Amino acid sequence: MIWLLLGGLLGGFIGGLLGIGGAPIYLVVYWHIMPIIYPTIDDVTATQLVIANTVLVRTFAALSGCYSHYRNDNLYLDTVIAISIPATLVSLALIVLLSHIHYTKTIFSISFILFFLPLLYQMFRADFSKKNFNQPNRIKVFYLNGIGVVCGLVTALTGLGAGFVVVPLLNNFFNIKLRKVASISLSVILISSIFIVFYYLIFYPISVDLPYTIGALSLPLSVPVIAAGLISSPLGVAFARRLAPSQLRHTFIVFCILIISHEIWQLLRHII
Repeated sequence: MIWLLLGGLLGGFIGGLLGIGGAPIYLVVYWHIMPIIYPTIDDVTATQLVIANTVLVRTFAALSGCYSHYRNDNLYLDTVIAISIPATLVSLALIVLLSHIHYTKTIFSISFILFFLPLLYQMFRADFSKKNFNQPNRIKVFYLNGIGVVCGLVTALTGLGAGFVVVPLLNNFFNIKLRKVASISLSVILISSIFIVFYYLIFYPISVDLPYTIGALSLPLSVPVIAAGLISSPLGVAFARRLAPSQLRHTFIVFCILIISHEIWQLLRHII
């Protein structure tokens, strides 16, 4: 329980700070806590539970962060909707497909790394001499829809969600300020996750009957993390307002390096 609470606090704070919803923290915590809470489940079921409950928890963390941005008059609904619609549709379609195939922890880790590394590279190659573009609503809908498609793929395959697509792409390719990008990212996470959580709750089949679990959503896994994340996410949003854009970018890069290193280590453990 204590690790779930600590993971919720850290994930909520990081999610609010960087606009990523805290999913990487939740994934790490869930992969380590799963054998303790559900020691008898198979690898495929464990993967399903980890992704589904990560999506559930990040929904509440994103809700808390979005409310903070709303209070600061920092929401961009037209941009958010243009990304959210394709993100939601692609996620749901792929989740339905994954429910019928043998999607294991090893495949999850490979998918995670393949998506993660190019996005991290985009943050490294940023040109700090560029001027920030302060009007995200003027980006062509075609490009926003494309970002949404990638968001949907990443969400379904890894549970990471929009943050690790929206943040590097909007900031690096379209030069949107990181504070605005964080607001857009959290809003996309919130909208798309609501529909995905509903599917996991009502329609998603898992192979075993687990206590206190509805569909693929587990109360023992999710409730402590949600409670902690609701407290810490607004703190992350508030702290982000005190940091310079370069500091936010460097924090994002360092955080990404830690997460990708952990996942590579996990993959090597499974293979070896």
